[in-house]
Amino acid sequence: MKKAMNPCKSYPPRIGGKGFFVGRWPASALALVAVLHALVPAARAELPRHNVTAANINVVQNDTNNTTASVTVTTSDTIGDFRIRNGSNRGDFNVQIGDDPTDDSANGLLLTSVTQNGRDNGETLNLTGIVFSVSMTQPGTAGYFIPVNTANGNYAAGGNPEWNVNVAAAWFPYTNWLAGYAFNGANSGALTNFIGSPGLVLGTHFIDNSASAGVGRSIVDLTTLGIDSRLDGVLIVNGAKNESSNFALSCSIRFHPEDEYHCHFRTISRRCYDRHLQR
Repeated sequence: MKKAMNPCKSYPPRIGGKGFFVGRWPASALALVAVLHALVPAARAELPRHNVTAANINVVQNDTNNTTASVTVTTSDTIGDFRIRNGSNRGDFNVQIGDDPTDDSANGLLLTSVTQNGRDNGETLNLTGIVFSVSMTQPGTAGYFIPVNTANGNYAAGGNPEWNVNVAAAWFPYTNWLAGYAFNGANSGALTNFIGSPGLVLGTHFIDNSASAGVGRSIVDLTTLGIDSRLDGVLIVNGAKNESSNFALSCSIRFHPEDEYHCHFRTISRRCYDRHLQR
């Protein structure tokens, strides 16, 4: 159990709530989401009522180069019409939902996670032996892709190389889930752009708090929608920029029952920032 003064003390969510959100800083990113359902072990399974499309993604490293021939990417345990798109390379895995990948980012949010607790690709120098990694999500004009970089401490900040590892991904449609993608135009700039579920407003439901709390700190406030994030769902966050080993972290504020916030980290750290309140 966490100490009484820990600002990141968690509360048990109620299964069935919904709400997820993503934010991106050019130096890292964050995302927040609701209850995830377990993947069903079936090929192209029927889509359950939650309408989440998801898959485990297997990545075979063919060589240590960064070309489309360097990796073989396939799916398993698929829910819905989750596909691999052509053009994947080292640490960048192209995916799509259905026939048209170009509308995926406008219609839903992709969350990703590494599924291997370390992987040895038989490389040398700083990449010798078991290497741990971080996956992110990145929308683009051609569709979503999944960037992966090493999380090892053998590189300077921003210098972690791309890495091949198995991952999982789930696409949450904005029509069924409270979700969004916030981004800026320059490193360390405020998150001034937003794509997300109808009714979610930048500055109201997603608040960039960098001016008062520091770069990379934001607030998610769904109380005007009648949602207590701590009790009505699960908030999940994801790094959302193809740059080094950026990742995101969400925390619930125990001092304010109706408040929840998430922390966004530019470098790997165990510290959780407090005083991010949503009213």
